[in-house]
Amino acid sequence: MAEKSFKYVILGGGVAAGYAAREFAKLGVQHGELAIISKEAVAPYERPALSKAYLFPEGTARLPGFHVCVGSGGERLLPEWYTEKGISLILST
Repeated sequence: MAEKSFKYVILGGGVAAGYAAREFAKLGVQHGELAIISKEAVAPYERPALSKAYLFPEGTARLPGFHVCVGSGGERLLPEWYTEKGISLILST
């Protein structure tokens, strides 16, 4: 297997990785320069605020769609988005 090198690497696939990837894309990162390496088997996503519903049962917790950047008005960063931007997702690693 041939090894690939990247100019930029984000370690961890939490929500911050998705937002960081979005910023790299806005700044014009070139195809193949950025990789996200994550132990998770899926692309970065927003976790729902379930603890808020438990702590404050009188109100209903707003559950975001399970995509990065939905809450900030950005586009949904589905796995295809990363591919289109030339960002490598190295998952389950």
